[in-house]
Amino acid sequence: MEKKMNRQEIEKIFEIKESWELPQKAMEMLKNDSEKLFRKIMETNPDLKDDLFRDYYQNTQGDREKLKQDFTPGCLGQVISEMAGRAESIADICAGTGTLTIKMWQKNTDAFYHAEEMARSAIPLLLVNLAIRNMDAEVINGNSLTGDVFEIYRIRRGRCYGKIERSDCEYRRYDVVVMNPPYSFKWPEVDEYKEDIRFRWGIPPKNFADYAFLQHGYSLLKPDGKLYGIVATGILFRGGREKDIRKNMVDQGKLSAVVAMPEKLFLNTSIPVAIITLTKEPTEEILIIDAQQDYTKGAKQNTIAENDAMKLLQAWNKREEQERYSRLVKIEEIKENDYNLNVPRYIDKYIPEKLPPITEIVKGIQKTEKEIHKAEKELCGMLKQMYGTTNEAQKELNEVICMWEEILNGN
Repeated sequence: MEKKMNRQEIEKIFEIKESWELPQKAMEMLKNDSEKLFRKIMETNPDLKDDLFRDYYQNTQGDREKLKQDFTPGCLGQVISEMAGRAESIADICAGTGTLTIKMWQKNTDAFYHAEEMARSAIPLLLVNLAIRNMDAEVINGNSLTGDVFEIYRIRRGRCYGKIERSDCEYRRYDVVVMNPPYSFKWPEVDEYKEDIRFRWGIPPKNFADYAFLQHGYSLLKPDGKLYGIVATGILFRGGREKDIRKNMVDQGKLSAVVAMPEKLFLNTSIPVAIITLTKEPTEEILIIDAQQDYTKGAKQNTIAENDAMKLLQAWNKREEQERYSRLVKIEEIKENDYNLNVPRYIDKYIPEKLPPITEIVKGIQKTEKEIHKAEKELCGMLKQMYGTTNEAQKELNEVICMWEEILNGN
């Protein structure tokens, strides 16, 4: 069973009383004696299959207002890692405290990792997560959109744990790029980057930098590389500049797959998300999967069960069509839909109601007719028990009873 460190254990390890002390204290301990820190963590017997600090950081340090931080849930990270498979070099854009990097590491322990993260407060925990697993990696504390770099760290493999040192940045190309960028991040200065070669498909709007992150990640791919991005579903159908970007992306055959995921997978937001895959090698068909209904409900957040993940991955790996679940859509059909990639346009979830046999329908009609006739007789009986308060009223009642008996007799 998975063993996670709780808040009390984390604060005891880092010798802090208030959560805001953690980033600075963690960096101090990494500088002074990182191995001692790693041994203290390992003594709590954590499960290194998952991010040690994600939930703690989100609850105490996360900046949803300014940086739009919603860190990747483990189940979603697992799906991404299964999709991506084996690779020798992997980049994680907007890495946070390292969830996606860690999930990729489980299948690629010998790979080189490049992690970019803007929030200074997340960097010490990201370094701990990578170094305690003895990864070969570099961590860039900087702005992925503007290219500004604040600090660069190199983690080199040691006997048990990674050795952290300051370094010069080595931007290279990667087999795989994974990312869970902030949704609807505002970038008011975006028009200043119109000549930036990264933005080959177009400049995104100032209030939605989602496609800027995607294009930045795409620019880091090797010629045969693939990008796996977790995105808010709004970028699949919004108009304006984002539609222009989608058009160029689709027309050039760079969009390989779109997978609509269940709601409420994240800790602090219920925003619906999708996984999109971009490739360097052109494709003529886009695999579209609707996995929105395949989840296990939780008290605070939903999860993806193993059998649901297997169903998704089978369709994804084989690029297989399944009724009401997955389709291979020609680019021409995307064009006909005005480059709208909203998944319900392509996956029809409607299940026709099964009609009963005609004999059952007739029997039902007969039963209803008998019930109506019975009710009519009962009503006529009640009328016969009534009396008019005047001769005129009695006469009128008698006429009504006669009329009702004619109805019952079929006259």
